[in-house]
Amino acid sequence: MAYLAGQPGSSTDRQRHAGFVEGLASEGLACHALEVGNYRYSDACHAARLLFTSSSPPDALFAANDLMAIAAMETVRHEFGLRVPSDVSVIGFDDVPMAAWPSHSLTTLQQPVELMVLKATELLMRQVNQLYSTPEQITLPVTPMLRNSTRHLLHGADEN
Repeated sequence: MAYLAGQPGSSTDRQRHAGFVEGLASEGLACHALEVGNYRYSDACHAARLLFTSSSPPDALFAANDLMAIAAMETVRHEFGLRVPSDVSVIGFDDVPMAAWPSHSLTTLQQPVELMVLKATELLMRQVNQLYSTPEQITLPVTPMLRNSTRHLLHGADEN
């Protein structure tokens, strides 16, 4: 599996990359390759080209956001003639509405946005009501949204 990184050095990308690497390690696997997509469509297309023209292209790709995952899917389909998910599985992060569109049917990780807003508001109100507040890090669970961009979901689904 390869990792399509967001913006290097950003806390979001560091945390998503760490989660990806930890998840692979828990299955006895390691990251095969890494390219940077900067959370942008065009940069992700370029990164996908680099990954899939290498001497050892990945057979699965985790992108740090859905936009980059969609860019990678379109690049591998239209420029390399690969089938998603038969030839390459693709996973994103965020579960933007477009991820569920039939042409993408992207497997992704959904963030609990409403809970994130609630927790952020609680922290902000605590800071407003106190002169000093120590920094606090809150980790919230994500929900896998299993769709047709990964091989294990092929069960009769049409390939794209």
